Amino acid sequence: MLDKKEFPYVKEDVQCIPRYWKQKYPYRETDDGTYKMYGHILLETSTEKESSRFNLERRGFEKTNKESGYFNLVTTSKPSAEIICLKKYGRTVQMALILQPRTPYIADIWDEEKGEYVQYARFFFEQPAGLLEIGETFEQGAKRETEEETGFEVQDIQLLIKPVICRHVSYSDECSQVFVAKLGREIGQKLDRNEDIKPYWFPLEKVEEELENYLEGINNKFFGYDIPDMTILSLQRFFTKWNRGDFKDFI
Repeated sequence: MLDKKEFPYVKEDVQCIPRYWKQKYPYRETDDGTYKMYGHILLETSTEKESSRFNLERRGFEKTNKESGYFNLVTTSKPSAEIICLKKYGRTVQMALILQPRTPYIADIWDEEKGEYVQYARFFFEQPAGLLEIGETFEQGAKRETEEETGFEVQDIQLLIKPVICRHVSYSDECSQVFVAKLGREIGQKLDRNEDIKPYWFPLEKVEEELENYLEGINNKFFGYDIPDMTILSLQRFFTKWNRGDFKDFI
């Protein structure tokens, strides 16, 4: 059994939301019945770089027992929404996946004309996703991002994964909610200037087969490209619910 003093109880009704949002902290119960912060104490913060999407901060911490202190570089982020997008073509249900380059990941490509390797951003197949705008709910952000990136109108939307997921916990405070959306008429993409997003449509059974082969190592790529962890998580959850009939009245 866990020692309450060593492993303090965390209130179940408190969620950790980044400070761009209405921030709440995970309070811990003490022996006198009150709640206070427990763990590594934040001593100082300095902003290294600011942008419209993320801020880079240098944070100094001290362990509660004051044995040692340390500094860490973290990114603070707005919350985000991720969306599994479905559309019915006749009797076939298809899923939209977007292909886009991701600049943290670099590929060395041999250029025949130059006779040398050139570095390019690697491409990833993902579900539509994006950061929320100030004042948006997760659902509002999910609808907007879906329509902007796929170019199709959202007819219906619901949560796919109910808890708010804390992302990249070693270096960022980004959190996400995951939705599934039914798409209707085509309205055209509305991309940011720096976005290079191409939507592709695949039958559900093909996506499920491709994902299984990728996770089992039969294929080392997903439809020929890379795939991020949140898309893997979302697809696995979606097919679990799809195969047990949870979406029979949705699409």
